[in-house]
Amino acid sequence: MQELLFKHFQYNTIKTATVKFFNIITDYLTTSSDYIINLALDPGKPLTAEMREELAHKIKIFSLELGFNITILFNEYNIISPGIGTNNDNVIFAIHQVESLMKKNLAKDPKFLNLLSFVSSEFRSGQDDFVNLMDLDGKHKSK
Repeated sequence: MQELLFKHFQYNTIKTATVKFFNIITDYLTTSSDYIINLALDPGKPLTAEMREELAHKIKIFSLELGFNITILFNEYNIISPGIGTNNDNVIFAIHQVESLMKKNLAKDPKFLNLLSFVSSEFRSGQDDFVNLMDLDGKHKSK
């Protein structure tokens, strides 16, 4: 848990989490755990350096997905989902307040902000790679 979850969130953020947030965390932990269990199916076989490297890479990818999913969830436009199943303004207001509090907790969590920065950096790097490929492709087509 320390390496998978508390590396990305402070205890208070998780303690005050909303259901939607817990769903994302549960998916992340399930995916990560399943991968780790499947990697070490033979308990008598030690983890090789290659397996450790693969594990670290996969956990990094799962972490990126976690940060991305939380960012999408708490995007201002997504904070109240249209399918909450009620037309009661008091219920909608209460849900909005709970989700807003969760968003504020995330905004104050330095561990989550580090994860968010990492996600942003990876997206920028990927975008740069795609732009470079497009530039290379354009140069090859013009010859």
